[in-house]
Amino acid sequence: MTRLPKQNTSLRPIYKREQGFGLHETLIALAAGTLIITAAAVGVQSTQSLMKTSEEKASQRQNTLNGLRLMRSEIERSLHALVNGEPQDPELDYTKLSRLNDKVQICQAIANRLPSTTSNLSAEQRAGFIPLYALKMNDDGAYHHVFYGLGKGSNSGTFSIQRCGSQLDLDGNYRTTAVPYVATVLNGIAAMPCLSFNTDGECTSTLPTDFGEKVGKTGIKPEDVTRDDVLLYLSTLGNGNYGFEVLSDNKTPGQGYLMPALRFQTDNRRKLIRFVGPMDCPTGSTGRQCIQTSQLSVSSSADQAGRQPLQLTAYARADKRLINPDDQSSGLTSNWVTGGQPITSDRVRFLVDGSGSMGACMDWSRDDRGELIPGSSTREFQTPQDDPARVTDPSYRYSPTYNINSYVCNQTRMERLKEEMTKIIENLPSDTKIGIEIFSSTSNNGVSYYNNRQWSRSEDGLVTIGENRESALEFISSFDMDENGDYIKPSTWGGTNPWNALLRAFSDHSADTLYFLSDGLPTSDFIVKGSRIAEVDDDFNSAADYFDDVNDERIANGHQSLTVNTASIMLHSAWMEKLAELTNGHYSQARKKESSGKSNNGHGNNSDSCDSSNPSARFSHCTQDDENKP
Repeated sequence: MTRLPKQNTSLRPIYKREQGFGLHETLIALAAGTLIITAAAVGVQSTQSLMKTSEEKASQRQNTLNGLRLMRSEIERSLHALVNGEPQDPELDYTKLSRLNDKVQICQAIANRLPSTTSNLSAEQRAGFIPLYALKMNDDGAYHHVFYGLGKGSNSGTFSIQRCGSQLDLDGNYRTTAVPYVATVLNGIAAMPCLSFNTDGECTSTLPTDFGEKVGKTGIKPEDVTRDDVLLYLSTLGNGNYGFEVLSDNKTPGQGYLMPALRFQTDNRRKLIRFVGPMDCPTGSTGRQCIQTSQLSVSSSADQAGRQPLQLTAYARADKRLINPDDQSSGLTSNWVTGGQPITSDRVRFLVDGSGSMGACMDWSRDDRGELIPGSSTREFQTPQDDPARVTDPSYRYSPTYNINSYVCNQTRMERLKEEMTKIIENLPSDTKIGIEIFSSTSNNGVSYYNNRQWSRSEDGLVTIGENRESALEFISSFDMDENGDYIKPSTWGGTNPWNALLRAFSDHSADTLYFLSDGLPTSDFIVKGSRIAEVDDDFNSAADYFDDVNDERIANGHQSLTVNTASIMLHSAWMEKLAELTNGHYSQARKKESSGKSNNGHGNNSDSCDSSNPSARFSHCTQDDENKP
């Protein structure tokens, strides 16, 4: 048997016995470990904070949508609104909220958790529910009121909108016999931030001169003001109108530093409730910021990043509104944009008309004799040929295309469009991908009118509405505003040129459905790569045929065809009807064809109007070069 050679133990390395860590090594190790643990804890805390803020934003977003839906539905269900202040028309005295002071007091008592019969409330108790507006409801012949007021938010620096009124059953009926209750509808109304700064970036915003006197704290400084102080101050304003008195411009007063970032607008007939910017933005000022929308604030976030716009536009009895006073049989469908058809696609583009004709009034206020009711302020409207408020004086600059008058208009086409689009966006499932574009034309110098633009977030393709809903709502609310948030007159909105927008829609292969709305015939030729597809003298059926061919190309290239649902407003559009038919879409007409028999291209223009200052005045008889057409 072969034996293994014996190992030479002398070759084994000889080690000294380990002595362990010394004091210095131990201290260094402890310090390093402490730093690592501390950094990890800070990281976890930061992550938790971010997660908490994100959760709060998501929760608040959903709660806000639910609250706005309730507010909008009740406004549309109501007969009219009641607001603080004197109405411009003495016959509308019944819309004064002060007539319901006894019921407001009941709401204030309940808001303070007192019996509804409590009287002689203190100033602090009245400040617990500051009435914004009320709604007169009529359900099954039972008249009652629902109140909306300002109160405390869940965070010490925020406010809330509270509802006071009858409970709603699951079937949508009101419990009018039960005692009213007060519940928070919108939480987190932001406080107005600092609005002015000096050259060093220090805040120079000040309190109203009478603030300390009215809250009983003479010499109070801004840094010492509490939310309770603000509410108490508001409760003392407006001769008992609680600081939200509707002024001559139909808006509540602008808000200053530390006041709630909330302001609303109504109309002369008290049918409209719209949230608007909480302050009037001056022009040409420096060292000053302007808040252009009512705002919400996430409870855990005090900075600007934690704010989001608060949008609401709703009309009382919108479903009952007559569109043409001279044609009692004609009215709008339940939904302009979709023609009353449900949206079943989750990849949708919206293309809507932003031309000057959308500034036409659909519903003029009339007295018992049928005469138009004048208001206290003037406003510009696009005026179709048969418009009862049309100025016929030949010396009038814009006659008959655009008129400036003081008659009370309850709703224009653009206002209705914004209302309808807002409803759609608010109710779309969160995973729906959308794109939005408003079209008009270019001016004679080739520059696009401001109403000819895309929603910035969908310029490069469809985006998921879930995380972009507020941005989409803000874009819709700006349809009749400029880049600064100021209202722009219809005469500056442009003409009807949908061609480039339609081409972009058909080139978006991610979309399978398009909703296309217009209230007039195109005012520009349709030219593609130098080829004239259709001219303004044509019936535009050739344009429908062209897009049908484009759909065939989509299919040939392995893409899904685009279904086009069209909606014509205030006129019948044969080419839009054909476009919908060729693309397997749905065509709807929001109103019967004009019964007057007069020629009208949807812009209210006629054979006597070729005013070059009017961007919508483009007709076959107007001998202008194509390059000068908008």
